[in-house]
Amino acid sequence: MTEIPSQLGAIDRETLTPLVRRATSRTDVDVVDWQSHPLHGGWEATSSLYRFSGEGRDRDTTIHWSLVLKVMRASPGREDPHHWNYWKREFLAYGLNLAMLLPGAT
Repeated sequence: MTEIPSQLGAIDRETLTPLVRRATSRTDVDVVDWQSHPLHGGWEATSSLYRFSGEGRDRDTTIHWSLVLKVMRASPGREDPHHWNYWKREFLAYGLNLAMLLPGAT
């Protein structure tokens, strides 16, 4: 298995900018700098969390931003989509935007 921390270096300004723009609802923000740190906690041994945070510029305004990357890995016994702990379930649920079906969602 490829180590995830070495792959974090592949995340660059071009990757982060559209994500930061979406997260901050600022279409003109440009990422200036950032750093990443592992987050700890939880019980899932086949996933990892990383926090990316930094600054961006939107015209003359400095924008502080933060994003979380969750890396999921397949694990033996959880490849079947019908398994109660299917390893892709959370990823697929976010892709469906199920939160928009909750009362009060906009």
